[in-house]
Amino acid sequence: MVEDTSTITIRITESNTQGPIIGQCKNITIDMSKQSVILHPDETIDLAAILLAPYISPYLKSLYIPYITKDDIATDIYMKNINILHDIIMIGYPDGIMDAVNNMPVFRKGITATSSHRL
Repeated sequence: MVEDTSTITIRITESNTQGPIIGQCKNITIDMSKQSVILHPDETIDLAAILLAPYISPYLKSLYIPYITKDDIATDIYMKNINILHDIIMIGYPDGIMDAVNNMPVFRKGITATSSHRL
């Protein structure tokens, strides 16, 4: 559980002026004290927001941290028009699966099986 953890270590890919340095990472240990962690208000939900800025700010110029913006998130109108048989690409770390050698996320491709109207 999140509240039972005293520290966690995250790995962030390093970068230079050309972009990410694949396979070269910085390990950053986060103190999971109350000042760094915002627990979910429902105690039955094991979820928290971790304030990373104090830990990563000294390294920002040497870390590869891509960001998404609000424009990158699908709108409700777009989601309502998704039907069955649409291609989906998932990029991330499902169930902790990752490319541990290069510290890169897994890419998965699939096809929707149900309409979003019925979910």
